[in-house]
Amino acid sequence: MEPKHALAIITAIVLLIALARRLVRIIASDVHDGVATKEASGTDEIGTVTVACHAAAAGNLTALMKGGADHWRNARPIKADPEFADATPSGETLGLLSSLNQLSLLPAAYADVLASFPTTGLWPLVVTGLDEKVEIPWLTGELNPKEYEHFYPTDVLRKGWSDAMPIAEEEFDADTYRPYSRAWPGLASPWASRPELTSIRPVALWKNVGPSARLAVVPVTRPADAVGRLGWTGAVNYDLDPWAISAVLRSWEDRFGIVLVGMGFDTLTFHNPEASSDDQQLVTLAAELFALCSDSVHQGAGSIQSLAASLRGNDYFSLWWD
Repeated sequence: MEPKHALAIITAIVLLIALARRLVRIIASDVHDGVATKEASGTDEIGTVTVACHAAAAGNLTALMKGGADHWRNARPIKADPEFADATPSGETLGLLSSLNQLSLLPAAYADVLASFPTTGLWPLVVTGLDEKVEIPWLTGELNPKEYEHFYPTDVLRKGWSDAMPIAEEEFDADTYRPYSRAWPGLASPWASRPELTSIRPVALWKNVGPSARLAVVPVTRPADAVGRLGWTGAVNYDLDPWAISAVLRSWEDRFGIVLVGMGFDTLTFHNPEASSDDQQLVTLAAELFALCSDSVHQGAGSIQSLAASLRGNDYFSLWWD
């Protein structure tokens, strides 16, 4: 072998060794606690999903179970237990609980369903259960679905406001309800510029949920109707019909662009894509949250003003009924 050829071969080997060492360093730096950052950055690349909040028709769960991803083909049906419901349920499947239980994969699965909602009529929800047991109520059937019933949001909120007021005048604390009196202040003026659209960041949505959270879908034409469709009973202690709650949520969609993104045993979680920083708007919204869920003040923020402050700049908020 000629010297010049031998030198070329040696040079190539040295370069290959250097390249291999560099690759090892890159791989090592890309792994933290056993999870490759490439996978994490791939999750981050989901980005923001902007989608219309209305579908032409409620979706077909059977089609999803037959033609969807494996976790939908293996999904568990959400049904009402005849022993729990007021009326004997038809046995209809109200929704599907995905079999996917790997938290890192749920944002992407959620994004897929969300993006196709206008055409499929299947709205995705982050669902949790009682005491971190997602089975309760979604697989135990503690639901009370009924035929659609029309409610006026003003009537629902006026009654909620009145019921939440102390009966005795001396128990009325003006600071708790400031700037309002005992009288229902009425619906807040709309402020959403494009209420027909919502923009959700799936990674941010799933970031703060517990390990037991799962993905579900509900066949509806708009997110607000998921409460009525499922016959959710989380506010049963306050005699709130699920369709009455849906009526209020429809109104929030139309006026504020606020959409339902999560449901628990006794909680509802909302996305507020046009989170306001205007103090007056926040106070009027807080008044409506209180009228629907008085525990948001009486067992939560302590006052309407404090509740309003907690909403400032937040894309997500939850309501909890005792």
